[in-house]
Amino acid sequence: IPHKSSKIADHLTISVGVATAVPERGSQPETLVAAADQALYEAKNNGRNQVCSAGIHSE
Repeated sequence: IPHKSSKIADHLTISVGVATAVPERGSQPETLVAAADQALYEAKNNGRNQVCSAGIHSE
């Protein structure tokens, strides 16, 4: 997407972090949000303009 008014780049990019989990008794939503946030920063740190995912696995 062109972004002519930006001082950083002439186009818009999108970085996305996604997390999945099978909810179990006692699981906390904050854990899922933290995993998605970590995946987002992984996408940004790996050059942006990409989707990174994380899965939460129970033991």
